[in-house]
Amino acid sequence: MKPFLTDAEIKDLILEEKFIQGNLINLFHPKTKKGHLEMDLEIPRADGSHFRIICRKTNKNPLLFSVILGCRVKNSSEIFILKRYDGKDQHTNKIEKNKFYDYHIHTATERYQVQFGNEDGFAEVTNRYADFYEAIRCLEQDCNIVNDSEELGLF
Repeated sequence: MKPFLTDAEIKDLILEEKFIQGNLINLFHPKTKKGHLEMDLEIPRADGSHFRIICRKTNKNPLLFSVILGCRVKNSSEIFILKRYDGKDQHTNKIEKNKFYDYHIHTATERYQVQFGNEDGFAEVTNRYADFYEAIRCLEQDCNIVNDSEELGLF
């Protein structure tokens, strides 16, 4: 069962430093799945739980991708999605009842967990990225991914 996290707990997890050794994109081990490429990376936490970065992009349409920061919190077996950076597609915020077709960033919220059991149902349009690699860069910046080696940057 997915844990329930408060907005404060969500914010703390997003802002917690996540140390990686090396260039983020080089740490991924891509897997080919039905119609898309998927890469993931686990980052351990001191309490025995871990963060997980999951990146997916379709083979046919470069506008369709997701770059995700999740966390498997202690005493849970499921990944809780904290942030999700999506490509250009349609999304509707069910509570606000606004619909858009654009690049957008999902952020977990208490109210979407309560109302829909879906932690990352809320999203906002962004112009901070226009491709898969720029979305990964945004995740690095927003979610406090710290490269603790000599190798800097994503590219």
